[in-house]
Amino acid sequence: MADHIDQSPRTLDAAAATATDRRAHVRHGYAALAGLVLVDEGGRRSAPLVVRTRDLSEGGLCITSIHPLLTGRRGMVQLVRADGRHAVAGIEVRHCRYVEDQAHEVGLQFTALPVGQRPDDLVSKCGRMRLFDPLLAENIGR
Repeated sequence: MADHIDQSPRTLDAAAATATDRRAHVRHGYAALAGLVLVDEGGRRSAPLVVRTRDLSEGGLCITSIHPLLTGRRGMVQLVRADGRHAVAGIEVRHCRYVEDQAHEVGLQFTALPVGQRPDDLVSKCGRMRLFDPLLAENIGR
């Protein structure tokens, strides 16, 4: 993941930098594709979504998606590093707002993986991480 991270803190416009801004961690620009799977209370996974990341912090990730995501939904995000290694993290949708051109800005907070989900579930018989979606392979070799 560090291969796609801009180490300078992301500057906020005046409207975003308000007293009600609840961000506890510095955000860094992070532009890559990521795989997202939502998991319902029964442990059933949604179809994988390919989303574009905008920024990353110690506490979460900002993405854009053509799909609106409901606040409070939990799931997993799969990130791909430039060296091809993968990372899977639990997430909870904290906010979602329509921005433009059928795009939604979604704030994801990192959490533990949803109950019943394990990173091992995403590993093939050969011991390699399965991509949620082949489009994520675009990140390899950047």
